[in-house]
Amino acid sequence: MREHHILDVILVSKGGHPDMTGPNPDMHKSRVSESCLKYDLEESLRVLGTDYIDIYFYHRDNEDVPVSELIDIMEDFRKQGKIRYYACSNWTTARMKEADVYAASKGCRGFVANEALYNIGEPWMKPMADDTLVIMDKEMQRYHEENPQNLAMPYSAACNGFFHKLLAAGREAVVNSEYYAEGNLNNMRIISKLMEKYRISVTQAVLGYLTCQNFQCLPLYGPRNTEDLKDAMGTFEIPFRAEDYRE
Repeated sequence: MREHHILDVILVSKGGHPDMTGPNPDMHKSRVSESCLKYDLEESLRVLGTDYIDIYFYHRDNEDVPVSELIDIMEDFRKQGKIRYYACSNWTTARMKEADVYAASKGCRGFVANEALYNIGEPWMKPMADDTLVIMDKEMQRYHEENPQNLAMPYSAACNGFFHKLLAAGREAVVNSEYYAEGNLNNMRIISKLMEKYRISVTQAVLGYLTCQNFQCLPLYGPRNTEDLKDAMGTFEIPFRAEDYRE
């Protein structure tokens, strides 16, 4: 008899990213507004061929707009049945706290997740060219420890392939990377030891760092194919310990 497996899928999309289609795209020209968010949401629904999105993210923030207005926009989408939950990406800790207070005052669930840059190589990386991206600093990490209802979803979890390229082709392949620094060359030695200790892939060793934090992390990872996806998912079956990365 053939077995049938039910696959649970959580459909996630984002809105409010700056317009990058013109000749001189400006990351600082905000599209975080009701009209732009509505347009982006409707496009997501159309392209994905669905009636609703499970979790809809603000891709950026606009600090000129009160958080009350931004929460209200998402609540309207939720009441219309077009989204189930909403979340944020590249928001500061202070703005998330404001949003939490406002949502609670209205009896709303508020943000269910937060995307910010965080990975094993981040402490040593060079400043990013895009200053609209937000790094998950110590303050934000404490926020997630204290507010587990807002799940941390680190992006660039695999350091943009830095350690994969370094392992495969040496320093020359990564010398121009924002992650190229002595601290991350030392991290490569730690990762290599973990690969040998657990008999795992470089992907699993890099993502494993995020399973050893004091707060819940669900790293974002972009697989190229099914094998990459299976490899990344195998990370959660490995008994990593914080001590593995403490060196």
